[in-house]
Amino acid sequence: MVKAFAVLCPPICCGFIIFVICAVALSFKSLEQGRFALNLGWYSQAVSEEVFNTPGLRMVSMGNSLIEYPSTFQYIYFTSGDWNRSEGDADEAEALGEIRRPHINARTQDGLNVQVELSFQWKLNPSALIALHGILRDTTYADNYRYTFVRLARSSVIESCANFTADKYFTNRTYIKTAILEHLVKMFKQPENGLSVTIQGAQLQQVLLPPEYNEEIVLTTEQKQAVEVATAERVRETTKRQTAMLVERQAVEIAVLNARASRNATLRLNQAEVDQIRIYQSEQALANAQILQAFINDGSPFDRLFGIMEVRAMTAHSQDRVIFNFASAR
Repeated sequence: MVKAFAVLCPPICCGFIIFVICAVALSFKSLEQGRFALNLGWYSQAVSEEVFNTPGLRMVSMGNSLIEYPSTFQYIYFTSGDWNRSEGDADEAEALGEIRRPHINARTQDGLNVQVELSFQWKLNPSALIALHGILRDTTYADNYRYTFVRLARSSVIESCANFTADKYFTNRTYIKTAILEHLVKMFKQPENGLSVTIQGAQLQQVLLPPEYNEEIVLTTEQKQAVEVATAERVRETTKRQTAMLVERQAVEIAVLNARASRNATLRLNQAEVDQIRIYQSEQALANAQILQAFINDGSPFDRLFGIMEVRAMTAHSQDRVIFNFASAR
């Protein structure tokens, strides 16, 4: 017995040591940068209450594994391009944080089929990872949430597109993009159901309506442009005529002002002449009255007046102005 124990003890101890080393080695898992993780128990198939959100080695116990989720913003593209690529290319795209799917077929409010191409960014909230795992309840595929997000996005876009008529996709696409983004945010933010995903940066890349409708839209657009051109031409002509009428009005006002100014000047000149004549006649009348008072008692007032006037004229007259000089004639 002792000999058997002595023989078997070293291999057993060696095997136990190897087992412990392997168990310890398998109990650690590495978490890369830009990833969240949940600790999944291999026996209970349940996740722990702790969310690993920093990179490095983690003690998860032997047999347990990490369910990893991206911690950075990821992209979902719905396009009409070469989305159905090989499995290797698809895995490579998803490793880069991209999910590519074909365009979304929806209907407008007036029943027309529409093909929508858009993209948006999404980011997981670490506090909601446990609830997200509980919603999916699928531990076989760690990326099962991606397919769920694609279905939610499609449903959200289809519901949003049904709220707008076809013409709005030509005239008010910015508003439609905002409405789709708001609906996506609402769809991915359901804390009562354990879903909390941040959505941002939605881009409505292309909206394709039936060709017949596009042709009618082009025709309608051309007709609208013709109406706009005619309206602009009418406005131009109206402005031109209004400008000409304004110029004529100003010319008439200037002529009226000039006529009024000429009238006022004539009235002032005539009034000045009348006032001058009245003053002259008044002064003349006063002078005559004074002369009459001087000769009123004379027997021959007019002869005396004429005599005085003759003497006055002779004395006041200058010799240089005499036409005939008697002195030079002698």
